[in-house]
Amino acid sequence: MKRRTFINSTLGTLVVGLYPAAAIPKTGRSITPLTVPSIAELFVARFPATRDRILNGRNWANDQLEGNTIFRPLAVEYQGKYEVKQLTTPCTWTENDQAKNPTLAQRISLVDLMSECLIHSHDDLLAKQLKGGQLVVSTTYHHRIGDVSTIDNQAAWYVMLSTAYARIPHLKV
Repeated sequence: MKRRTFINSTLGTLVVGLYPAAAIPKTGRSITPLTVPSIAELFVARFPATRDRILNGRNWANDQLEGNTIFRPLAVEYQGKYEVKQLTTPCTWTENDQAKNPTLAQRISLVDLMSECLIHSHDDLLAKQLKGGQLVVSTTYHHRIGDVSTIDNQAAWYVMLSTAYARIPHLKV
């Protein structure tokens, strides 16, 4: 089965991607129903816009992290001095979620809600790592989508947000 990737996250582009010109009927022809994109395809299309809307020009969704993080490459300056860690926050869904949300509108709502929960959960967990210091962060909101093996006859998928960081004492930036 060939999967489509949607680069732009706007609904208009998504609809255009779903209904190619060949599927638009000429007079007297009926529209052939096309499949609704999967939740994974919608994550690819919608996550960046949802993230940007939640952050609204800030670096983090959690206010504690604003002002307590420094964005620098961890590989050179901090490795060896401080323990570099990675925080990964998963979000999973199954075939049941796809079946319970068969329409495009339902899946878009589900993906937007799951994205918001994922971002807020990730930032809240990262804020717990401050412990009176600052975090040096090289990358944040790196996301990966894949599928996992679960119970027999039940497919499941995941998206993970990852942030590499090192906790350091407060420094002047």
